[in-house]
Amino acid sequence: MLTSIQIKNFKAWKDTGKVRLAPLTVIFGANSAGKSSLGHLLLALIKGRAWQLDEPEKFYRISNCTIALQLMMQKGKLAIDDRFRILLEYQNKTQPTKGRGLGDAFVKWALQNNANPARCDRVPITEHASLGFESFPDDADLVTFDPPDRKFVAVSAAHPEKPPILQAADSKWLGWAPALKKHGVHVEFLCKDDIQRFQINKAK
Repeated sequence: MLTSIQIKNFKAWKDTGKVRLAPLTVIFGANSAGKSSLGHLLLALIKGRAWQLDEPEKFYRISNCTIALQLMMQKGKLAIDDRFRILLEYQNKTQPTKGRGLGDAFVKWALQNNANPARCDRVPITEHASLGFESFPDDADLVTFDPPDRKFVAVSAAHPEKPPILQAADSKWLGWAPALKKHGVHVEFLCKDDIQRFQINKAK
């Protein structure tokens, strides 16, 4: 049984110190004190979704989609293209003005912050006849890469810091990730075990 927990650099918590847990534990406090954050973390642990932050402000190796999006909206920085191709695709799959899902909230946040340089980098990418975009890697292992998804790779490759691409559900990226890595483009799978299971079941 989990008898204690200590949280560092998660949402509002810098360091809780060691918190004792009993069979019945009551959490109370003022609004915005961080009660819900503790609940989110415990839920993630119960589901077996381990997460890790290499640095408090960065989002590498987070394997829980909900936590990743919440952290991004709280502290993160998004990289998009300079002609809003990515934002338009986000809007096609969500309802940022009236939807109630976390994805809707994330797209609404992205739309509100796309002109804020502290939260969003607009990366210029140039279209290319065969590659899709000039910054997309010219690699034989990537010739089957989905054309609509090439803009995400192009943005990462053209960005001076090569930010990772957070991938939640598309199993095809598992096969492309090694080739992308050769060109300095890293794919971080938020729910890798789930994607791998889906890929195996799909192949049966």
